[in-house]
Amino acid sequence: MKRYKRFLSLLAVIVMFICFLQVYTLTTFATDADTSWYSSSSTSFTLYDAADLAGLASLVNAGNDFSGKTITLGNSIDLNNEEWTPIGTFYMQFNGSFDGNNKKINNLTISSSLTYVGLFGVIGESSTIKNLTVSGSLNSEYYGGAIGGIVARNYGMVSDCVYSGTVSGSGRTAAGGIVGYNNKPSGMVTNCINTGTVSKASYVGGIVGFNYGGTLSNNYYLSDTADTATGQTAKTLTDFASGEVTYLLTGGVTDGTQAWYQTLGTDSYPVLDSTHGTVYYTTSCNDSSTYYYSNSSVSHVGGSYDSNGFCTRCGSGYQPAELNNSGIYEISNPGQLFWFASLVNGDTTQDGITAAVSNASAVLTSDIDLSVITLTHTSTEWTPIGSESAPFSGTFDGGSYTVSGMSITTAADYAGLFGYVTGTVKNMTVDGS
Repeated sequence: MKRYKRFLSLLAVIVMFICFLQVYTLTTFATDADTSWYSSSSTSFTLYDAADLAGLASLVNAGNDFSGKTITLGNSIDLNNEEWTPIGTFYMQFNGSFDGNNKKINNLTISSSLTYVGLFGVIGESSTIKNLTVSGSLNSEYYGGAIGGIVARNYGMVSDCVYSGTVSGSGRTAAGGIVGYNNKPSGMVTNCINTGTVSKASYVGGIVGFNYGGTLSNNYYLSDTADTATGQTAKTLTDFASGEVTYLLTGGVTDGTQAWYQTLGTDSYPVLDSTHGTVYYTTSCNDSSTYYYSNSSVSHVGGSYDSNGFCTRCGSGYQPAELNNSGIYEISNPGQLFWFASLVNGDTTQDGITAAVSNASAVLTSDIDLSVITLTHTSTEWTPIGSESAPFSGTFDGGSYTVSGMSITTAADYAGLFGYVTGTVKNMTVDGS
């Protein structure tokens, strides 16, 4: 009888241990974890692939909190929709600095009923996560847990991060696009965006699901995708595409030290990539009372133009060419030809141009003299229409007219009235140097 009771007691302990493992021990990532990059004597490490990232999860979840150490992504990483092991648990928190280095982690997938679901499970008070874009699909049916695109439970700092994809919980789960549960007093989430959806949990937020005394500031999410709270603001797709959110995220900084960029007319959302355009909030050179978001510090939207098609105030704004019923731009003066070059080349500072239109077609309706100088238009330097990376692919009919006074003095791989053409140019005479 005593042996039987001992057996039952041992069995109960085993069952409790298994239950503990189900809550706090994370599933195995299908890719073999690589920890060869780690050395206890080093304080900074660079991760290059999914195996390296899985190695970080393995080390942290085994008790190495990386306090005083910095992790940097050297490449964008594809997790291939394999079931992911979150980095850090409630008892084994990540306390280092993780710099995404403006790289991306794609196809993050978790469908297990874990307590804390996210790229990171739980991060501690001395931790920092920044400069990171994550896309994926996260789901947890665990009652009372937390789920977030970047971090499930946050005691540290999360800044300048993006999540896109889905976050779905149930019961009393706290679900957020960036952080599920943000803890006092040190939990902070700032300058982040979520363009995905958050649903089904008891506590839902576009950025943070439940904020327990932490700090939220300057965060934005796509409207109608989640509930809102203080420090996380809903914005429409139009707001995002216009450059407004990028400008808000940067706080108006445009000197190249900012984290956020956006090429207007091309990027629907802000990006952590300095090869894209800087966003300015500027007035038109002709209307100082109206402001625009632009990739130039000067906007020519809504300008007034002289008979040569040049802005009457600054000279570097060009009159839009007239679009006829056949979808062809009619060009009758020098400014309109400069404008057409801007349209093909994608100069969004010009009136009516929101993106490059390399396949636009045009016809001359008169002779054009590009050497015209006015009180405001003092430069006759010509920028060729089309480039190797963005060739002109439309049709340009010169109408048997002449383009004269063309001047190109700057070095270019392809210099001419047209730079690089895959379309058709016909019926005109060009004179210049």
